[in-house]
Amino acid sequence: MYDASLTPRNERPSLNLLDRRDADLYLDATDPLLKDGFVYHMVLQHEYQHNETVLQTLQLMRGAGYRPETREELRVSLVTRTRSCLGPTLMDGINGW
Repeated sequence: MYDASLTPRNERPSLNLLDRRDADLYLDATDPLLKDGFVYHMVLQHEYQHNETVLQTLQLMRGAGYRPETREELRVSLVTRTRSCLGPTLMDGINGW
């Protein structure tokens, strides 16, 4: 590991950097929140709680209740296939992203 503010760019290629396994071991040893994905599971559980709150609120509504708008299927010509670091994805061509 190195501090980018203290290590000149021309020296960085010669540094011994950690491979994936060693980087994971380093993170587990130095940051207990990252060990075994703890913080990621905590954030996911937090987001599930938001979903639960919204669903409970919708169940308390009087009258017809919540009716989502109908969704329109995207035309294939508006969708572009691309690859990300996570694998194949679809990008909406309408927004130009």
